[in-house]
Amino acid sequence: MINPILERELKTRMRTVKTSMLLMVYLLIMSLIVVVFFLTNQNNFNPKVAVSIYHVIATAQFIILMMMLPAISAVSISGERERQTLDLMLCTDISPWKIIFGKIFS
Repeated sequence: MINPILERELKTRMRTVKTSMLLMVYLLIMSLIVVVFFLTNQNNFNPKVAVSIYHVIATAQFIILMMMLPAISAVSISGERERQTLDLMLCTDISPWKIIFGKIFS
């Protein structure tokens, strides 16, 4: 069963143009990195270098995610407080930890 907070956040957040544009820019940057890598190694392709590029990209994504995660979830929870819906969420039978994890995973 999916967390109700996560479900609501995904429904509301994925409908905006900003999210679509952010995903498009992110995918373009990742595609550009891969294309540049393959164009520079066109004559002498080495699979070990490709694996190392994969590890660098995966590590960079993980670091970026860990830096952005607290900020995004804090902004989301403070937005609930500004809209005066945080008290309503806390009054439901959803535990505070489920609310926090729902905000983090969304």
